[in-house]
Formats: sequence, structure tokens, C-alpha cells
Amino acid sequence: KTKHGLFCHKAFEQISLQKYPTVYVSTLIRHDSINFQCMKVHAFNDVCSQIRYFPSLHSIAICGNSFKTMVVVALPKPTETDVSKEFYNSEAIFDFFTCVEYAPAVAQLVTGGTDGSLRVWFPNNTSCIETLKGHDKPITNLMYNTKDQMLISLSEDKNVRVWSEVGWLCRQILANSDITKCLGEGTDPLCCVLYHSFFRRVISCCQKGEVTVWDILTGNAVVQFEVTSSNTNGRTFMSFDEQQQSLITVCQDGKLRRWNFSNGKELGVHPVTVQKYVTAIVCIKDRVFVSGRDSKVIFDLDIEGYESRLLKHEDSGREGIKSSKPSHHVQQPRPSVPVTGIGSNFTIYKPNKVQIW
Repeated sequence: KTKHGLFCHKAFEQISLQKYPTVYVSTLIRHDSINFQCMKVHAFNDVCSQIRYFPSLHSIAICGNSFKTMVVVALPKPTETDVSKEFYNSEAIFDFFTCVEYAPAVAQLVTGGTDGSLRVWFPNNTSCIETLKGHDKPITNLMYNTKDQMLISLSEDKNVRVWSEVGWLCRQILANSDITKCLGEGTDPLCCVLYHSFFRRVISCCQKGEVTVWDILTGNAVVQFEVTSSNTNGRTFMSFDEQQQSLITVCQDGKLRRWNFSNGKELGVHPVTVQKYVTAIVCIKDRVFVSGRDSKVIFDLDIEGYESRLLKHEDSGREGIKSSKPSHHVQQPRPSVPVTGIGSNFTIYKPNKVQIW
């Protein structure tokens, strides 16, 4: 019965550009699943600004766009059809419901308000039991950390506060200076920035061709190296390889280079010359796909330089892949319609055409 999952199999899109099935909400409304209970519930007469599902409550919390009202809809058991709703309303001139989060360890709801206060509620009880003050401006986001049993609040005052669910005490304040830390300042404009989540490093490159590796925790530069020659200046495009173990750059000379970004050592230069103005680099299974501005050609390169091919957009749409010569000489792309994007299996180029590879 669960072959197609939660939704009716007729609702899924027949052609999906994602690696997973996709379905539109508007389609779901028109197709019910015979394997699962499906119902439509009128929540309230307001536009929904946030919808959160809390599994431990088996309920859905919905905040209105006016921030004055929140409704908690308790989902029925499989053998039942009745849906219960609890309405929570703001008081006086304040709006209590910009966002909502649930702390399962203490079984309490927490909402953020436009006055910068957090309010604590018991499910099935529409009276506020506690008000947490600290922010000066409206709350924009709430997130509960189940591992540390901490609630994190973010406000328009650009401060982050960490609250302990034991007594709802504020344990830490991350002020504006800590959130928007400036990682150095140079004289040349930046042309590309990457973030490595494992090493927690920010990698930036300026138009002079200087790459700087920053420690995101300390804000200090740990490595600096040049990726262009002294007579080459302009935009440099960067990307990680698929395993994020090395850095790939393409400068104005059209040379694709690989670097060890931990020490700035050059690992190799690809024998094929690509476009000067690169718009995207995608690495898949030891191959590098490079698209360029004002070019119909996408370079399909072996990362070690053994085999290179061209994927070429043609007006007729019939000519697809061209192999390069063994000597690695690849025909330079001729200016044409700009390539505006590249994915792992499709490209988009003007005017309003998508080419599937």
C-alpha cells in the first residue's frame, strides 16, 4: 500500500529534474490517496505565514500573516475524522505570533512576537504562561535544539539568543558583531566566495587573483596564495571538486587549475583551455563541466586531463557531444547565446530554452 509513499501516485510529476519525485500542492488538493487519510481543514480567515508540524504533538501549528492569531490543529487518529483546533490570540496592541517552535522535553510551545518577546504556552491552553524578554525588535525565527535542549531565537535586532528550557533562562547572547563578522578587508573587489562546511573555512578570491582561506570561527586568514600569473588580472571562478578535497579555479587565461587549499600548492593544470568568463563549474565522478558566458559550448573534461569532450548547443538541437583529439586540443567556443546556468544534467540558455544532456 505504501509503494508510492504518502501521496497519491497520480499526483507526482512524470518528469522531474530532481533526484527525487516531486509533487505540487495544487495537484495534491485534486488527488486523494486511497491508502491514506486525506482531508481539508479550514484553519482561520488569514493568510498563513508559517506552518510547522510537530510529530510529538501530532499537530500542526499555523501562524497568520497578521501575526495576531495562531491555530494548532490536532490531527485525528487513523480511525477518526474529527479535527480539533485551538486558537491563540494576541492581546492589546502587540502581535504574538511571528513564528512558533515546540520544546518536546517540557511539552511547551514558544512563539515570537513583534514586540521582541517570546511567549510560552501549554498545548490545549490558550493562555500565555510566561513571557521572555530580551530582544528589542520582532522575532523572525525560532529553532529548538533537541540534543542540547536549547531554544535559539533570532530577531530583527540582529541578535541571537540561546535559551535553556529549564526555567527559560537566556544562557548566551550573540550580538551583531559576532553574527556579521568581517573576515578581513582588501583593496581589490571579490569575485568569488566558497564555504567548506567540514573544515569550517571560507575561501575568497579577489580580481587580482589572490585566494584567501579564512577560519570562520576566529575570522583570521590562515592561508593566502596567488592563482594567476602577474600579467593576468580579472575575474576568477572557483569551485570544489566532488569530494571537496581540492580547489578548482579558472582565470582569465582560460586555464583550469587544481589547488590544495590547505597550503596553496598547485596540484595540476588541465591541458585544455576553456572559456575566459566562466559562469559555472560542476564536478561529477572525476569529470568537470564548465560553462561560459556568450558560449554555446560546455566543456566536459576528465579531471586528470585524459579525455575531453564538448557539449554544444545547436539551433537544430541535433548535435550533442563532440570528442576532442587525443592531443587535448579542443575547439574554442564561439560567442553565441549566453549560458545563464548549469546543472548536473541540464543547462539553461536564452532565449527561454533548456537543453537536457
